[in-house]
Amino acid sequence: MSRTSLAASLAAPVTSIGSAWAADFPALKAHGRGSYLDSAATALKPTVVTDAVVRFYREETAPVHRGSYRAAERVTETFEAARQTIAAFIGASTHEVAFFSSCTDAINQVAAGLELGKDDEVVLSVLEHNSNLAPWLERVRVRCVGVGADGRIDPAQLDAAIGPRTKLVTCTAVSNVTGNVQPIAEICAVARRRGVPTLIDAAQAVGHTVVDVRAIGCDFLAFSGHKVFGPSGVGVLYGREESFERLRPLRVGGGAITRIDGERIFYRAGHQRLESGTPNIEGVIGLSAAIEYLVNNDFPAMVRHQRELEAYAWQRLSSIDALHWPFPRAQERIPIFSFSSKRSNVDLSMIAALLADNYGIAVRIGQHCCHPLFAASDTYGAIRASFHIYNSAVDVDRLADALSELAMLF
Repeated sequence: MSRTSLAASLAAPVTSIGSAWAADFPALKAHGRGSYLDSAATALKPTVVTDAVVRFYREETAPVHRGSYRAAERVTETFEAARQTIAAFIGASTHEVAFFSSCTDAINQVAAGLELGKDDEVVLSVLEHNSNLAPWLERVRVRCVGVGADGRIDPAQLDAAIGPRTKLVTCTAVSNVTGNVQPIAEICAVARRRGVPTLIDAAQAVGHTVVDVRAIGCDFLAFSGHKVFGPSGVGVLYGREESFERLRPLRVGGGAITRIDGERIFYRAGHQRLESGTPNIEGVIGLSAAIEYLVNNDFPAMVRHQRELEAYAWQRLSSIDALHWPFPRAQERIPIFSFSSKRSNVDLSMIAALLADNYGIAVRIGQHCCHPLFAASDTYGAIRASFHIYNSAVDVDRLADALSELAMLF
């Protein structure tokens, strides 16, 4: 399916909010009659992903990029085919994708690889996860822009924050606290006009929305495998070919070097110079299986399903008077809901424990690695319920009914 027809199909009406994909996720059985609502932390895995990983261990184990025997050559072919599958899903070319151990690791590669000075500046938003904040605080001056009443970063405000020492603009594509989708294409356009490169944290976007690096216009984009139904231990960094060449490798060693001549190291070109050591072969193969699962099982319908779930969940949850919603709600969102109590003395961890123990509902409690956002909102913490394609209206009703029963505690 072309990216044009994909975008068109997303506009088609949705007729059901029952999940057509739940049966593909065996881990749901572990929750019995409960609900797994912590997908913003990590997504469950479909059977095709676990099968791909097990098949590698049982039948295909061999090194990549090194062996001259047939088994190693086959694994190398599979590994590079996986790179092609993953790259195509985000609209990138194969040589524009490098693998890391996580999204955090990929962001750290950019932070370290740009070799910025203490007086250089990075512009980012108050929405950033600590993984896209701490690497910059360790190295440079940070200028932080807020969000408007619509829950989105204002590109004009970001433009005003760019100064002569700004070396990068970075922001999240989708907030892991609010679920609000950010105007990343507009943000990248602003930075490009100012001659500043961009990095997008797409950890919460890939698998929930259409991500096309060409349409976004970013220089770098990072996401994690485990949030898009793949195994843990795999992160993806997209970079324009010229952008990769600018980066000094964060880790050096075998696989990324053509030769060492005396004290001089000669690195391989492009993404290859960033991939030292033996990669997480099975993780990359599993992530490719996850991407193929999305493509082969009507990804546009999955996106529409999540939109409908989000709308229905907001209808149910917003009607519970005891809940407090500390963050503004954008027009375009994924199904993530962070709420607290209208009373300041309520122990939210107790509420989360009751949801788990009495109702079998798995949610997250805390500040969700977004301390500046909570500080700016004068909020000490929140319960977060996050949904994915394997959830349905049943899960929404289960959560809303449980919270209604617990309303006296709020």
